[in-house]
Amino acid sequence: MERVPGEPRATYVLDTKKNHRFSKEALNAMPKFASTFECGPKAKHYGFTSWDDFFTRRFRSGVRPVATDPKTVTSAAESVPCDPLRPVKGAGPPTGPRERPRAGFGFLRNRP
Repeated sequence: MERVPGEPRATYVLDTKKNHRFSKEALNAMPKFASTFECGPKAKHYGFTSWDDFFTRRFRSGVRPVATDPKTVTSAAESVPCDPLRPVKGAGPPTGPRERPRAGFGFLRNRP
């Protein structure tokens, strides 16, 4: 039977078994998971009701600050709740790993 991500039966990977999302190894890779995301570490499946519920998990209050400056992108993805990028005037486009221009730079029409 196929497991559909939005259905409760898709929670089979949300447990502490080896190679599952809350295994010892997985939690070591995400040491602040319980304090960063709304979840219940003592609840079955950490409180998530489906794979989709886990995948679209919510930050705990205050974890992801929201910028008040309309020219600021606070965080384009939940994987990095706060990683501000401040370009240096005249230094060219901000770069990421391997000195490749950041994706949002072109979207902003090369205006830091």
